[in-house]
Amino acid sequence: MMYGYAAIAMVAAITLCNLTLTFGIIRRLREQAAILNQANSAEQPPIMKREGEVVGDFTAVTVDGKAVDNAILQDHDLVGFFSPGCPACTDQLPAFVDLAAKRTESQGSTLAVVVGSTDEAAPVVERLRPIAKVVVEGNGGVLSSAFDVRGFPAFGMVDAQGVVKASGWAVSAVADPVAP
Repeated sequence: MMYGYAAIAMVAAITLCNLTLTFGIIRRLREQAAILNQANSAEQPPIMKREGEVVGDFTAVTVDGKAVDNAILQDHDLVGFFSPGCPACTDQLPAFVDLAAKRTESQGSTLAVVVGSTDEAAPVVERLRPIAKVVVEGNGGVLSSAFDVRGFPAFGMVDAQGVVKASGWAVSAVADPVAP
């Protein structure tokens, strides 16, 4: 009988200890969730020039041999920066191609920049060539510098004066251009 009471007391003590630890873990998880929510709600660093900033001067040559510079900018031009081998670029490429293909001349033109070697860039260039003026440049190239690109992919909408109207990490950030 004595062993029965001792066993019950031991089970009760272990259960109480288990409950105390469980409540401690739950409290700590809630604290961590609050910290993560606060970090996720913080503003993300810009991927390229922000709305209202002016694109720097640039001169480059497309894969078709045509010169491009600030003078080619029209109202509501769509701009995309890609890097071969970038998973996020691969994910966003179809949406960019779809958006560019749906745009009419009155909605502006499309400029796509692929940062990497010509060989690496070839598959991406082939997807972009039918719908955009495509430039291939190395890291830190003229266009990447003019748009202050800090990562890939990067998308923007600019006007004829080179003022950025929208920019972001995803095509959805620029997919709803203001009608001319």
